[in-house]
Amino acid sequence: MFRKASRVPQWIVDLDERRMLDANEAALEFWRLTHEEFLARPVQEFFHPSELARWKKYIAAGKWGESGPWKCVRGDGSLFYCFARWQMVEYRGMSCGFVFPTRAGESPTNLVELKFK
Repeated sequence: MFRKASRVPQWIVDLDERRMLDANEAALEFWRLTHEEFLARPVQEFFHPSELARWKKYIAAGKWGESGPWKCVRGDGSLFYCFARWQMVEYRGMSCGFVFPTRAGESPTNLVELKFK
């Protein structure tokens, strides 16, 4: 489950409302956002606009497990590609998505497995 102190970036998404509910420090560093910015940013802004239709279809299909690569936008505006693992969890009494990245890179051809110590 969600571990605030984990070195693995982790975040919780309310998929019905399309909003972020929480993130650990590693996720904030990964996305280059403060906690307040992370929670205030609409989920669709984490994805490059070219990915939104695909992401909405993925969520509507109720698929879980590893997916990607996704073209994403960090808080500083930089682009990167990411594979992420999604799973359904109960968080604060709601069914939500628990997400963490597994591979990332600056292009879809140079993705590396993420290692967290």
